[in-house]
Amino acid sequence: MKLFIQEYATSGGFSESELTANLLVEGFGMLRTLIGYCKTLAIEVSTTLDSRLMFLKKFLHAETIESISSQKDFLEKSRLLASEADAFLVIAPGTGGILKELVTSYEQTGTKSLNCSPLAIALASNKKRMYEVCAKNRILFPKTAVIAANSQIALVLSSESTKEFFLSKNFNLSDLGFVFPVIIKPNDGVACEGVRIIRTEEELQTTLRERKDSEQLVQAFIEGENLSITAFITNEQIYFLSLNKQILSLGFEKSEYLGGITNFKHPKREEILQFCREVLTKVPGLSGFVGIDLIAKKDSTGAYHYYFIELNARPTTPICAFLDKLTEPFNFLQPESLTHNPTQKGTTYFAKAKFYFPLKTDHPLYITFQTENDIITPPVCFDKRTVYTLVRGSGKNSRKATAHFDKRLAFVANKLKEEFL
Repeated sequence: MKLFIQEYATSGGFSESELTANLLVEGFGMLRTLIGYCKTLAIEVSTTLDSRLMFLKKFLHAETIESISSQKDFLEKSRLLASEADAFLVIAPGTGGILKELVTSYEQTGTKSLNCSPLAIALASNKKRMYEVCAKNRILFPKTAVIAANSQIALVLSSESTKEFFLSKNFNLSDLGFVFPVIIKPNDGVACEGVRIIRTEEELQTTLRERKDSEQLVQAFIEGENLSITAFITNEQIYFLSLNKQILSLGFEKSEYLGGITNFKHPKREEILQFCREVLTKVPGLSGFVGIDLIAKKDSTGAYHYYFIELNARPTTPICAFLDKLTEPFNFLQPESLTHNPTQKGTTYFAKAKFYFPLKTDHPLYITFQTENDIITPPVCFDKRTVYTLVRGSGKNSRKATAHFDKRLAFVANKLKEEFL
């Protein structure tokens, strides 16, 4: 069997744009993990790689790796590789219709898709529409005001009701029934892109002015546990691969997804999975790897409430940490072999890390990291100063996994210091 795997950021999707190490470490980690996992299943893999990242080729054990230097290159070589494969799997942002368009294009070659349907991708990528689905089905989510581009109308959605409000020139947040702090984010956004925590009217109005040309979502801030699930769907059967704790940094100037803990031991695990199952069953066309972001909040009586945040109709970053930790590996090219939720060996803590060293792409240090599987993405630097890496650590529980992560991160730091200090 031959599989074409493509991760947009590293595989040439940004071939005519500036590369950002912070963004690339997650994408490359997923690409490397999936290719490595396929090798254990004797699946032949082809992929594309941005020409500026060919120094990382040695970390990818794919049979075919095509170098991409332009968008024309990207589109032509990708379609050719897709047409030559038995199946394809694409990881790309849903923003701007990117993932939907790529899946549609590769499906036209006649090759089997391991992605969700284009219609499911379009729905999952539109946060407003997903909240409307949740509202219709009484699925809890943070109260949300949808403010359209250059509009004076706000649509306020909650699991109980939907209302329209006219926005006066100097409206206050309280006019919409919200209190500070709130979260603001673009409707067409991915991960923490464009997410801000807003604490004052001034911050809110400043942000809305800056983003007046795009649809924005203002949400009630829910203080609780930031969680996610990774699932695999086949023949409308949902199999949960991992419950994950998210590590986020939320602020006004910058918000960022830093990493997480996979196979997270939560006392309400079954309730959480059932909540996610309710969401997934309301979206037709979901297939293959999917993820849900949610918040679990414990009230004063000890009861938990779960809030849907986002649906990702594609593989997500936690697969870097747990895919090779499954006690019963499954062949996602033959999903019928999956009959129950797989279990994992222990727990894994993973996170991005940043250092400041003038690391060049041809540095011999990369040979050192080639055999280090816990260094998911080796240190990369494109501005001659800021180095990013993606590292994991494993153990029987979160505490031991975190301790192992600290050791692996120290290993990277020490190697860099030996070279540059």
